[in-house]
Amino acid sequence: VNSLSGEVKKLWSSPVTYFVRRRHLIRSQDGVERVIGRNVSIFKVIAQYKGNFTIILRTQKRNPTTGEVLTASGRIEVNPKNQ
Repeated sequence: VNSLSGEVKKLWSSPVTYFVRRRHLIRSQDGVERVIGRNVSIFKVIAQYKGNFTIILRTQKRNPTTGEVLTASGRIEVNPKNQ
């Protein structure tokens, strides 16, 4: 916020990228990569109307004792602030 005029200006960070590599969900910013999820089989971001996004994440892991594949799925709707 400009203390003289009271004007609010948006400050943005450098671009952030998310992607899956070898079943790891990776967050990349300024050339620095960080693993933020493991056993990821699906990561999808879908742009909706008015700047809304749907994020879908699915993980799968094999139970070493039974051999059963355990799957967990999540979906979240993201709405931009001030919209």
